[in-house]
Amino acid sequence: MTVSLTKLTEAIAEKWKGDPSHASLVLSSLGGGQYYAAAVRYTERYGEGKKVVCNAKGSTLASTVGVLVEKLKEEGIAIE
Repeated sequence: MTVSLTKLTEAIAEKWKGDPSHASLVLSSLGGGQYYAAAVRYTERYGEGKKVVCNAKGSTLASTVGVLVEKLKEEGIAIE
């Protein structure tokens, strides 16, 4: 299943819309052909109180995001 980054970001933001700061999708290149993706929420204003809800690492960005999507679905997050 392919999910657009827009849909993924919107689903993460919607799930925790009541948090003091907006939840976010983090994508990073770790170097050496490795990637990292995470859903992050903030329990305090101005980005404080960071909590990584789910994360994934992989050798391609697409596969890493795919693993993250599956983990988020297991957490009950509706992603179209």
